[in-house]
Amino acid sequence: RSGLAFVIQTASSAGAVRVASYIDRGSLLPCAHSCTVSAFELKVPGIPGALGTKRIRTTAEGPNPNQQPFEIDFVFFPNGPFAYGLVSTGPANGVDRGQLFATAKRWYQRVKDSPPVPQ
Repeated sequence: RSGLAFVIQTASSAGAVRVASYIDRGSLLPCAHSCTVSAFELKVPGIPGALGTKRIRTTAEGPNPNQQPFEIDFVFFPNGPFAYGLVSTGPANGVDRGQLFATAKRWYQRVKDSPPVPQ
């Protein structure tokens, strides 16, 4: 299991909303070629404007012989001119989504409205 977090600074609050939406939409796209990965939207509780995605392969199959089952869950949220993202990976159906959402909520509460939006 692993995870990562990232922040992208944009020129405005509207830019941060667009970035979070763009990355979320990209996480829902099908694979470029033949693919056995399913993608689903997730409802992220407690964070206004947050977006979530789950990508999962439940069986070891696909166009490449070494493809294994996995899950990767994403949470994206804008705050001021910043777009925040959290990613959690693990075996298929092995990501602790409650922990991911709780971590995202703690991060949101820590950064909410800080720094102030540039005028």
